[in-house]
Amino acid sequence: MLKMWNLDPATDVTIVQLNEMGLLVQGLVSGVIDAAPISIPSNIRAKNLGYTELFDMTKIGKTYITGTVVTRKRFIDGQRRHGKAVHARLSRRHENLFRRRRLQHQRSFRSGRARKAAMK
Repeated sequence: MLKMWNLDPATDVTIVQLNEMGLLVQGLVSGVIDAAPISIPSNIRAKNLGYTELFDMTKIGKTYITGTVVTRKRFIDGQRRHGKAVHARLSRRHENLFRRRRLQHQRSFRSGRARKAAMK
C-alpha cells in the first residue's frame, strides 16, 4: 500500500508493531507512532481527539484485512461441528475473493498491454 504513494517501506517509513488494536490510538496520542490503520470504534475515538483520516481503505479498490472473527471457547467447545463449518465456509469465501481479484487484475493488466500495443 505504501508503494501506491511512492513510499519505500524499507527507507521512507518505520513500521512499529503494537500488537493490539486498542494501542494504536494510544500510540498516536503518546507520539510513538505518526499514523495507523484503524477501524471502528478506534477511528471515531481518534476523530474525537482531533486526528484526521488520511484515506478510507474501502475506497481505494484494494483487498485488505480489517479484523477478525471471535467467539468464546465454551461456544466452540459446545458447537465444534458448527464452528468448523463456519471456518471452512469463511476460508472458501476468502480464497474465492482473492482468486477473483487476482483474475480481475490479470485481465486488467492484459487489456492495458493490448491497448498500448494497439497504440504503437
